[in-house]
Amino acid sequence: MSGEELALSPFLRTTLQLVFFGVAGAAALAFLWALLKRFRKEDFRVGEEFGGERARIVEWSGKSGYVEIGGELWRAESKDSLAAGDPVAVTRADGLTLEVKKRPLSE
Repeated sequence: MSGEELALSPFLRTTLQLVFFGVAGAAALAFLWALLKRFRKEDFRVGEEFGGERARIVEWSGKSGYVEIGGELWRAESKDSLAAGDPVAVTRADGLTLEVKKRPLSE
């Protein structure tokens, strides 16, 4: 076989380069998309999205204090008598303040 038989036409060579770089580019974008999706933070929950979710009192004084829910610290209010460590359930949200009620330990 001579060198002329193995040589690709300029058109075919350009086409193969475009296909190669297109596939490589698409693979790189898919990889970056998966990487970004994996490390993306969870969306913030606001308002009714807390409905009935369990929380634990972190700090409490009188009728208000702070609860830990989903790894976040939230201001909370309650008509119940509560203390640090008590389990509570979220009954509603008013802006950035949660309304909670005491939850039995067995729940």
